[in-house]
Amino acid sequence: MIWNLGESQNEEPRASASGKDWRLSKSPLADARGSSAMAPSRVTNNCRIAILKCDMTNSPNKTFLVIGTIFGLLAVLVGAFGAHSISQLVTPEILQVYETGVRYQFYHAFALLILGIIGSRCPARLATWAGGLFSFGIVLFSGSLYLITAIYAANMAVPTAVGLLTPLGGLLLICGWATFLAAILKMEA
Repeated sequence: MIWNLGESQNEEPRASASGKDWRLSKSPLADARGSSAMAPSRVTNNCRIAILKCDMTNSPNKTFLVIGTIFGLLAVLVGAFGAHSISQLVTPEILQVYETGVRYQFYHAFALLILGIIGSRCPARLATWAGGLFSFGIVLFSGSLYLITAIYAANMAVPTAVGLLTPLGGLLLICGWATFLAAILKMEA
C-alpha cells in the first residue's frame, strides 16, 4: 500500500501544525491479472510513504505474534536466571542442557513471530498446525530441559518420563518446521 502526501485531485486539503497544505490519498489500480492493488494517485509533491501490508485481523497471525513474543520474553528471563542462579547449583554439563533449552526456545519464538507476520499469505490450516507444533514443542522440549536442570539442582534422580518429554518435544519442533515449509510452498505470491 502506498500513501501519498501532497496535492491530490481526489482529497480535500488537510491542515497540518506547520500550516502547510497536506493531502492524504490512496488510489486503487488494477494490475494485468485484474486484481486490485494500491498505487499512487497524481501528486505535485512526490512524497510517498510505503507501508508493509500486514493483515492482523486474521486471529491466528496475531495469536502467533503474541505467543512468539511471550516465549521470547520468557527465554530472556529464564536465560538470565540460568546465568546468575543455576550456574552455581549444577555442573557445567547440566548447565549446557539448560542453555540448549533457552537457545531452542529463542529459535522457535522467532519462528512463531515470522509465522505471525507471513501467516496471512499461507494456507490457514497449515499455518495453524505449524504454530501449534512449535508452541507445544517449545513447552515439551525446552520445558523438559529446564525441569531436568531443576531436578539435578535439587540433587534428585531424573524420572524416565521426564527424559522422554525432550525427544517428543524435539519431534514436535521438527514436524512444525516441516509443516511451516509446506505452508511456505503453498503461500500466495
